Amino acid sequence: MGYALAEVAKELGANVTLVSGPVQLDTTSGIELIEVTTSEEMFEAVTTRFQNQDIVIKSAAVADYRPKHVSKQKLKKQDGPLVLELERTKDILKYLGEHKEQQYLVGFAAETENLKEYGKQKLNKRI
Repeated sequence: MGYALAEVAKELGANVTLVSGPVQLDTTSGIELIEVTTSEEMFEAVTTRFQNQDIVIKSAAVADYRPKHVSKQKLKKQDGPLVLELERTKDILKYLGEHKEQQYLVGFAAETENLKEYGKQKLNKRI
């Protein structure tokens, strides 16, 4: 969805910066593409450019949690269960909502239940 929105904005005359995780999609010529692979890279790419934007559309969210420890090699099988410890990722949309000045900020609330209720709560909190 983000790529389609970026292309339409470009067609309408906007200068577009697209921050994207790994995908197998091509971008339209004239769109500045910032490629990231982690939620931390996404946070940095978006927040460092935020003050220079008029409109920010967050069409998708990174995961809410990530592994606290990342192994550099394959984990070998062991007896017993494997326990993964997770930590929260930074909430990019919330940060933007707290720091916006003149920008228009559009976000999506991806929920699996109570869609309208949770969406309204986010809107009323101003993220």
